[in-house]
Amino acid sequence: MQTSLVPENLTQYSSHNVLNENRDIAGSWVSHPNYFHIRARITTLLDRYLSSEHLSHHLAHFTEPVEYNYSCPWGATPLHVSNQVIGIDRELFVQVLTSLMRVEPISDECVSACLEEWLQTTKMTESLPPIAPHIQKALKELLGLDYLANGLPQQLYHRITHTGSAIAIYFWLMAHSTGELQQAIVHLLQSEIYQLARVWGLSRWALGDKFLVQLQRSQQEFLAPFDQAHEPSQDQAQDQTSSEKSSHSSSASIPLLQRLPITIELTFTFLQVMVRLQEWNRQLHPIALRSLFEPEHFSCYLEDVPLGE
Repeated sequence: MQTSLVPENLTQYSSHNVLNENRDIAGSWVSHPNYFHIRARITTLLDRYLSSEHLSHHLAHFTEPVEYNYSCPWGATPLHVSNQVIGIDRELFVQVLTSLMRVEPISDECVSACLEEWLQTTKMTESLPPIAPHIQKALKELLGLDYLANGLPQQLYHRITHTGSAIAIYFWLMAHSTGELQQAIVHLLQSEIYQLARVWGLSRWALGDKFLVQLQRSQQEFLAPFDQAHEPSQDQAQDQTSSEKSSHSSSASIPLLQRLPITIELTFTFLQVMVRLQEWNRQLHPIALRSLFEPEHFSCYLEDVPLGE
């Protein structure tokens, strides 16, 4: 008797192509997956890369060099192999990926410019705790972030929302890919998650409980790679780069019928990313955060669970 490889909760939605099913880091895949199959793959990826244990591990190593970077061997990645893109038109997949890649590598530079004045400021206000010298160095050299003495600006909330939505898009791209292409994208995903965990922890330490309330107000800035071009506000126009404007213009050409199912899948993914982050946020004890950012005053340590494969 042949045993089906399809999870029981997906059996009722399966088609004849389950006979050609394979497995990768996102779970089982078929050449023509439906919405429920993609959801299951996204959930598998969330469990694998965005658990509270992973986020705490990244935050606990705040001052260490970045583990993941953008130096991924794209030249060796066979983007031309159509069977590595599943459930979506290959050209559309590449368009979403390249639009995101065009924006993401410059985000650190943009945020650094917005927050640059902190290193030149010596006066600290009562609203923010003092920051240890080695954390100052880590913020500048490892994250490209400078910490403002007069309060964290709105750009930091934008950074978190922007990175969170980019992570959602990478999860979606991995759910729609397999093989070496998927393995290449995971390096970009891990880099974003590592950065987000550290910026999130810093913001929670500096702003306390009100951080999450302010962040929720900024989630309207959810980054979609196929948004119609729109007129930015005066402040946003000053920060928007030519690459960002270019990605909006090129993405607007995607037909509505193609964007609708992608929008549904991406919205699900983004909401699930935020749910995972909020679950982790509830586990971030203020004393543990102060021990990380103010080690000269607190001896408590942020719990770091070794990560398995």
